[in-house]
Amino acid sequence: MSKMDNKKMTRKAFGLLITILLVFTFSILSLWIVENKVMSSNIDKYKHTHLQAKLHMNYIIEYITKYNQAPSWDINSDYQVEVINEDNSNTFDIFITPKEDIDIRLHHKLITNSGF
Repeated sequence: MSKMDNKKMTRKAFGLLITILLVFTFSILSLWIVENKVMSSNIDKYKHTHLQAKLHMNYIIEYITKYNQAPSWDINSDYQVEVINEDNSNTFDIFITPKEDIDIRLHHKLITNSGF
């Protein structure tokens, strides 16, 4: 093998090494960007679901405070709502969970005044 062939082989090997490193770097960078976008969209979904559950909770609290009884809830709703009033006391436990498989659960213990 001559010296000229050896230099060409070295240049080709160096070019191949640089190409592999660039492909590896850009693939890692693109994976990182995609993961961040997916996490961002999941966080937005959780925020939206939590906000809707809080709005339902506020409505139920207002209803119980005004009428001193648990509201009837639509079964076709996207949320499972459970209002527990043991022994017709002044204490209401309100539980709200989405029917989707999301780990958001709200609970509120409401103590009302029995006198109107």
